[in-house]
Amino acid sequence: MKTSASHRRACGYTFAEVLVASALLGLAIGGAVSLTATMNTQHTAALSQSVAYNYHDNAARLWQLGLSDAEALALLPDVRDNADLENVIVPTTTGSNKQVSFTAVSNTTLATSMGTVEKTTCSVTIRNPVGGATNRNISVDAYRAKIR
Repeated sequence: MKTSASHRRACGYTFAEVLVASALLGLAIGGAVSLTATMNTQHTAALSQSVAYNYHDNAARLWQLGLSDAEALALLPDVRDNADLENVIVPTTTGSNKQVSFTAVSNTTLATSMGTVEKTTCSVTIRNPVGGATNRNISVDAYRAKIR
């Protein structure tokens, strides 16, 4: 009995077919590994940014509630006592534990003769999450009624 070529081919795969399938599988695995590395970097950057923005916002809000710069910083956790903060926030000066800087308080007159308010700029420097020398500074102008 004669076996046809299609019958012989149905019994297994050729070497070329196995090589092509292996190459496609390798490309898919390589893409998945690359995507995982990118997602980990993005996660680290997002975590750093959210921790720094939260810390920065809390410092500005404490000042708006009527605390002085020193009192606001005393209530916030110190960078040296918190690993997340230590990895994210750059101290304002070398060897300092001061994480947030406030400018001198100034008086700002409101439009339409509605009085004056106090103003300061609250700043924090965020460490570059992927290393490197480029850190990012964020700042916000905070206002409060004159209470002191």
